[in-house]
Amino acid sequence: MFAANRRRTADRLLSGVIQATSAVVFLVLGGMFVQMVIVAWPLLQELRVAENAPGASLHDLAAGESGPGAYHGQAMGEGLAQAGPIKPVQQNINVGISDLTDEAAVGSPGAASCSKSDLPQLTLSFKLPGGLGCLVAFSSGEYRILGAEVPAEYPSNPVGLLPTHHDVRSVPGGRSWLLISDTAVHWVHLRFISEGPVLEELKVMPVHAGTVDVSQVTEERWVLITDADGAVWLWPLLTGSPNRLDLGVAGATSASWIGARNLHVVLAGGHERFLELVGWPPGTLVTRLFKPIQYEGYPQPTHVWQPSASSADKVAKYNLVPLLSGTLEAALIAVLISLPLAIGSAIYVGFFLSSRRREQIKPLIEVIASFPTVVLGGLAAVWLAPLVVNDLPQIVGAGMLLPIAALAAVAVPNTTRGAGDRWGRPFLLCLVLVPAVMACTWLGVQLGNLVEHVWFSGSLTDWFAQRNIPVSQFNAVIVGMVLGIAVLPVIFSLTEDAINECPRAAALGSQALGASKWQSFRDVVLPVALPAIISAVMLGLGRAVGETMVFLMLSGNAPDLNLNPMDAVRNLGATLAIELPEAAVGGLHFRILFLAALILFAATFLLNTVAQVIRQRQRSKHTNQIG
Repeated sequence: MFAANRRRTADRLLSGVIQATSAVVFLVLGGMFVQMVIVAWPLLQELRVAENAPGASLHDLAAGESGPGAYHGQAMGEGLAQAGPIKPVQQNINVGISDLTDEAAVGSPGAASCSKSDLPQLTLSFKLPGGLGCLVAFSSGEYRILGAEVPAEYPSNPVGLLPTHHDVRSVPGGRSWLLISDTAVHWVHLRFISEGPVLEELKVMPVHAGTVDVSQVTEERWVLITDADGAVWLWPLLTGSPNRLDLGVAGATSASWIGARNLHVVLAGGHERFLELVGWPPGTLVTRLFKPIQYEGYPQPTHVWQPSASSADKVAKYNLVPLLSGTLEAALIAVLISLPLAIGSAIYVGFFLSSRRREQIKPLIEVIASFPTVVLGGLAAVWLAPLVVNDLPQIVGAGMLLPIAALAAVAVPNTTRGAGDRWGRPFLLCLVLVPAVMACTWLGVQLGNLVEHVWFSGSLTDWFAQRNIPVSQFNAVIVGMVLGIAVLPVIFSLTEDAINECPRAAALGSQALGASKWQSFRDVVLPVALPAIISAVMLGLGRAVGETMVFLMLSGNAPDLNLNPMDAVRNLGATLAIELPEAAVGGLHFRILFLAALILFAATFLLNTVAQVIRQRQRSKHTNQIG
């Protein structure tokens, strides 16, 4: 009696500890989710205009200047187009001179020297890098390439034709400009093609009421446009269409930036307002994170992750598509590699082996899950990565023939009834499998050598190089192979449990009626266990998606969007590990990284939850059937 009470008390304590631990885990996960949402929430807010005190915006402005044209770029905070006083631009004078700061842009001492004296109707001049000369444009829309010395007379034939305009604003980076006309604002950029440098139009914003004032352009490529009706428009050049700002009053005559998101608006009658932009224009964040964007100097819209602004265009690029692509690419390769090994092993161990052998083999496979991924990554970096790059055809050939050898070694003795039990003994099966595996490995290597010699001129690596196909020693294939080893015990264990938990009465009944053991598994056990096998695959995929260390060591960490599995990639987890410690707290980069973490958390949580629901339903179904 006393022993029973003590056992009952111990069971209650253990149940309470389990429930308390589950509650703590749930609270921790909920707290993590809430924290990520709080940090990323400013990115999800719609754009609105808030009143801002002048002191909050102007405390850094230079002393001794007054008026809307006296604000200095250095005092306006991060993101201004140029330093120095912002002055109204007069017609027919040069407002676009931009001397590049990098060595290639400055060119040799004898490079172009762009003079703006005695140049009629000149609106833009730009010294081309590498001593290519000087690009000049006129209000009529014509632009020309001048030599190292500006001639007395311009060439009679223009290089190209731009929209007519009367004013120009320089965009940060110095290789794109806004051309301002009475009824539109045109965004053009400089590209270098085989025929030479050209100016191409990227976007255009019609201003039907007439253009009155255009502000400088921030590093985020935002510009303020004031029309003749007194309305102020915010135009995100990269990511969206213009949005009319709700100022609460009408009659604006000009709007300028005095900070990254602070505005100085001058109303009719000389009244001034200091405002702040909160949130993002509709669709801007989605476009910037997930859609291709046309950047200056790029031939077409593209997906780019480059949080550090380059010297060429001075704009940070936060597109998550390359990171999502790298994550899914390596995870799918890992699942495809581990799937046949894990499920095939689970079928054999869970249904065909005896209980005694099953208890011996299953722990040996599951112990792979205890291997630290940093150890697997280190071994792969030293041994596997060079082998895959140098001997890929041989590895593919051996990998194709090994399953054939295993199937032949098992299937051939099963051609007669009852032979499966005789050859299913581990000792006899090893006598067939080991020679078959060794022979097929050798044949696969020879087949790979033959294919490489006949189809790839003796070297697959050189064949790729001749066709400008990048091959990196650390690539998605290497990551997928190591991740496949890491997720194999997860898929194996769950699949084997699902097969072993299926009621054996129906399987034994089918065998009693004359079906072979394989037919019994295929027609009776597999349909019942299939949902749980699918959930096991989903859990393995979730494990691969959330991996970080293997990506850090073996992926090459290049956030490029491509479908070449032999090229370097990067996933979300590695990006968070690399960039989050260096991101400025509260900055745009910091918040976007937390949004990426939220996406990763939601994806893995969803995969694991759906997989667990499927497993629980199958287990309840089996329990009801047995009962």
